[in-house]
Amino acid sequence: MSPRSAIVITGASRGLGAALARGFAGPDVEMLLIGRRESDLQVTASAVRQAGGRASVAAIDVTDRDAMANVLTDFDRAHPVTLLIANAGVTAGVTENGMETPGDARRVLQTNMDGMLNTLEPVLPQMLARGDGQVALIGSIAALYPHPDQPVYSATKSAIRAYVTAMAPKLAAQGVAMSVICPGFVDTPMAAGYDGKKLWMISAETAAQKIRGGLARRQRYISFPIPLLLLIRMNSLLPQAIRDRITRLFRAEITGPP
Repeated sequence: MSPRSAIVITGASRGLGAALARGFAGPDVEMLLIGRRESDLQVTASAVRQAGGRASVAAIDVTDRDAMANVLTDFDRAHPVTLLIANAGVTAGVTENGMETPGDARRVLQTNMDGMLNTLEPVLPQMLARGDGQVALIGSIAALYPHPDQPVYSATKSAIRAYVTAMAPKLAAQGVAMSVICPGFVDTPMAAGYDGKKLWMISAETAAQKIRGGLARRQRYISFPIPLLLLIRMNSLLPQAIRDRITRLFRAEITGPP
């Protein structure tokens, strides 16, 4: 009997992507794990198989449009995708002049935006044709409160959230649910490259559990932790001059794209 669930996760080599793969793993689950690190992907795939699921891996960069189209089309043909998670992403920090280097900025833009579209475009038309499926795009709390030391990263995550806001109603009318996940600080290799205050940071496993719960309820917006969301909401009510002073308290040094 063919699996009831066919799940694709990008950025599955480690961090949140790997935690999501482990969390969704189980009998009757077929999974495609995409990432840049073959050895790390194999570790994640092994955990999926130990939980009774089946997993294949594709060690490719999400910015490679042709490679993404080929592997996703082949997988969807063999196992019609029921859940697509576009998780791959990178960040970068500003230099002394307040800007990212051109190379870092474009790498963030290409991975976070082009990579998301390269993930979505080969699969979404097939979901729509079947009238069924679910898409989850990983954003960030930076979409709700852009960080001055991560301007391009914040811009890409804000764009992803806006994309879901625009797309989701039409997709829902055709049977496909779309969600955007905006977590706060999650204990991942990306967070390890963030040298600054990391309020209410949670483990990747806890984040994955929250995401799975939200997706099970087909929530369009999945954001956490609640204390950080409340703090952002309260801050938005303050005069701009005071908001700028508060923002300066949360400056950080950011390691470039991993």
